[in-house]
Amino acid sequence: MEGGLYFQHGFSTIVAAKEIGENCFINQQVTIGYNGKKAPIIGDNVRIAVGAIVIGDVYIDDGAIVAAGAVVKHNVELGDVVAGVPAVSVKNKMQKSNCK
Repeated sequence: MEGGLYFQHGFSTIVAAKEIGENCFINQQVTIGYNGKKAPIIGDNVRIAVGAIVIGDVYIDDGAIVAAGAVVKHNVELGDVVAGVPAVSVKNKMQKSNCK
């Protein structure tokens, strides 16, 4: 699939990003917006889950996942998974806790 931006339910979703990459998936009740004069840049193949807030001069790198209800006020690295208020990386914690 090339290009594309998918909004799952547009209900109460605010998007004021400086740039959004290809193949992004944004759930309902997400806020992406300015903090003063600075707005986020969203990379390719990013997923932003329900109720998340991404605000200010931040870059969400390719393949990243922002968990439901997370508040992102800092950059998110390539392929990282962030959750919480404020959002922190949980990718390594998830890999360590997986049962085999």
